Amino acid sequence: MIYQLSFVLFIIGHLTQANAATRYKFSGDSEQSYGSQFTSADSISTFSIDLLKALHRSAKFNENVVCSPVSVYSALALLLLGSSGTTSDELRQVMRLPTSSQLRNLDSVHSDIAKLLKRLQDENIRIGNKTISQVTFANAIFIDDHMELKKSYENAVNDLYKGYIKKLDFTNGFATIEHINNWIATKTNNQISQIFTEPLNQQSSIVEVSSVYFSGGWSERFPLHSTKKEDFNTGSRTVEVEMMNNKGKIPYQYNSNLEFESIQLDFHGRYYSAVFVLPHKRQTISNLIGLLDKSALREILSQTNYRGVNYKIPKMKFFSSRSLKEPLASRGLSKLFDKANLALMLDTSAHKISDVKHAVEIEVDELGAKATALTSVRIEPLAAKNPPENTVDFILDRPFIFMIQHRISGTILFTAIVREPSQ
Repeated sequence: MIYQLSFVLFIIGHLTQANAATRYKFSGDSEQSYGSQFTSADSISTFSIDLLKALHRSAKFNENVVCSPVSVYSALALLLLGSSGTTSDELRQVMRLPTSSQLRNLDSVHSDIAKLLKRLQDENIRIGNKTISQVTFANAIFIDDHMELKKSYENAVNDLYKGYIKKLDFTNGFATIEHINNWIATKTNNQISQIFTEPLNQQSSIVEVSSVYFSGGWSERFPLHSTKKEDFNTGSRTVEVEMMNNKGKIPYQYNSNLEFESIQLDFHGRYYSAVFVLPHKRQTISNLIGLLDKSALREILSQTNYRGVNYKIPKMKFFSSRSLKEPLASRGLSKLFDKANLALMLDTSAHKISDVKHAVEIEVDELGAKATALTSVRIEPLAAKNPPENTVDFILDRPFIFMIQHRISGTILFTAIVREPSQ
């Protein structure tokens, strides 16, 4: 018999207006620990490019492509923790981690990932009694009464990822989903409260949930009175959008080789920033995505050249929901969807992942943004130069790339190919 497990992962993000501060290194870090966390961040960044390209290839024409790389990566990390054999090798490859021949002991890998996630949470900012900038990660495993997790797996989930493990009677369907929904609501400050609306599939025996709650804000908000209706060219038609306007001295990059320009807008505390990448008019968004690699992404995310910029950014509100099964399989997770080896998680051997679903909602306005992502996995048992102008115009009036990153490590929380801001 092949057992079915449900694996659910989601992210909720809420950004609000705030002021700026500066920080360039994690407090209390030794050089050794500082470097090791960047190994994980580097793997996540490369994985982010892979995932974005795979999603772009499978997307419909003029469809927004939206994902939360760190959420999907966290989900795969929980699977990796319980996997063995070919399944583990596939996950390592897709997650851009050392292979079994390069590193036989995965303890250091999981410790590395866990340390990075902890560091991301340590950047919380408070003014008085109010938390105005916050990142919170939470993990839970809800398991049917008739199933048993291996004790070693439970200990690893608790020690590394601070996971909450709870046994439930899955035959009592509505009570089970109520318990899971309540946990989710608590961990997301009630931003998400009804993930499950129907009882679980009768074959489901485990639900794993990973949440990331992000709150922050623009360091320099957009003046409300400056927002005007302007045209946005999607590539196939022209639509009217509400265009926000601002100006200031901000990180700006002009890349003549890949033919794009980009800016960064900081959130409160300057730990996180929004990155906007605009292809030149003679360059298409598809061509630019194809040219992106690890080196180009690092250059975009680490831009340090401050320029006077007049920037226009459309207010954004769109929702995307899609299966990640095909994109992940195309990256090398073929066996995982056939017969997964989860021998380090469960004593029973016959399991498979039947689907991976990912839903993201993003809203950006003058004061900040809201970003919500849901990923559910169902398992069945360069060189650049700047233009000469002192002040430049940066106008997002055609398809562009949008990212939210942790500035110090380069970890990408959200990324999107925006073809229509209000789709």
